[in-house]
Amino acid sequence: MSSHPNFLLTMCDDQRHSAMSCVDTPTADAVSTPCLDALASRGVRFRAAYHAAGLSGAICSPSRAMLHTGCGPFDIPRGMVEHGLGASFDGSPDVKPLGRLLRDHGYVTHFAGKWHNDLPSLEQSFDRADPLFHGGMDDHFQLPVQTYDGATYSPIRRTMGVHATDRFADAGCRFLRAYADGRYGERPFCLVVAFTAPHDPRRTHEQWHRRYPADGVEPPPNFLPRHPFEQLRANGRDELLTPLPRDADQTRREIADYYAMIEHVDHAIGQLHDVLDQLGLADSTLVAHTADHGLAVGQHGLMGKQNLYDHSTRVPLLLAGHGVPTAQVREALVYQHDLYPTLLEAAGIEPPDRCAFHSLWPLVQDADASSRESVGGWFLKSQRMIRVDDRKLIAYATPRETVYQQYDLADDPWEIEGTVRHASETDPSLRQALKDWQRTMGDPLPLS
Repeated sequence: MSSHPNFLLTMCDDQRHSAMSCVDTPTADAVSTPCLDALASRGVRFRAAYHAAGLSGAICSPSRAMLHTGCGPFDIPRGMVEHGLGASFDGSPDVKPLGRLLRDHGYVTHFAGKWHNDLPSLEQSFDRADPLFHGGMDDHFQLPVQTYDGATYSPIRRTMGVHATDRFADAGCRFLRAYADGRYGERPFCLVVAFTAPHDPRRTHEQWHRRYPADGVEPPPNFLPRHPFEQLRANGRDELLTPLPRDADQTRREIADYYAMIEHVDHAIGQLHDVLDQLGLADSTLVAHTADHGLAVGQHGLMGKQNLYDHSTRVPLLLAGHGVPTAQVREALVYQHDLYPTLLEAAGIEPPDRCAFHSLWPLVQDADASSRESVGGWFLKSQRMIRVDDRKLIAYATPRETVYQQYDLADDPWEIEGTVRHASETDPSLRQALKDWQRTMGDPLPLS
């Protein structure tokens, strides 16, 4: 690996793993993503990539914090998570955001899009952010954005009729052209474009909505009018987007709008890749695409992502370009947050000792490279998950006991067999794997 490749990282908000037309599993969504498909064909696609945790109902905030710091789910600087959890990011030398490390090693760093963490960590990470949306969600056509010039923030302005997806992609393309014109000298670049799509409100240009009429969408096989038992966030904002019990026709409309937004953002990502190629930067740039988490949109009677089913915890993860073989698929269990040490290794930078994740480079180069045996996840103080090969266990801590759901994803990829089980009715090796994961990550939640 050269020590100085460029980086282009694109990230969606709420794009589940199945929402790409290159996906080859029974759970694949009926959405068209030709640009992401092309990216997958010239690189490596990870089929089993997960985000690790949510210590806030706004799952995107801790997920992004782990990606940008390499910290584990119980080690995230609390100020980087929405609502702060009572503390602020203090610039501790133990926590080194990805952008800060790249800047320290000569990179020019630029951000465009949604930053759902604290501003001090943004300032450490990026030379400039334009346009910057500092928040969780808003009207995509009137998004409140500002500019950070490396020292100060401009007044907030609204995009006023320009869809955020278009605004962010245009900003990324402008940066690439300025870079190619020599504005930043010989320094390599790291460009992060973080889209707000397909997060609700699910509204985009009519040309994309016309491609997905609601009456042409089938509810998923695991559609339910209600979740079969009480969920911790049953009354959370996401779950109130549509009435209960869920109506199949309303769910079709939600799914159709979700698909429309994804195809729009796919088109925007394609524009970035086209400009990269036109400027002669494609061969020297490592391109990555992912999402902060997935989304239910009607599966299991849920609308949001505050759960540990695969539709909400699995995400797209694609790598292509500099040093990456073409047309490869990897089955290994990985985390989206593995991008932190992966990009550092690609740049020849040693990750901090406290990094909780693993570089993907061995797997990028060799499908048979050793990898972790399991991935785990957690949500607040009640839900935990472990996956070992195709076996998966979800634990729900209740005041009386821990109850479980157990799945074989090879036979039941939609996670339909959701019978609630007592501990004695589950695979003891899965329960032990979950406890091992908790111990490794420093999770204090006791499970029976």
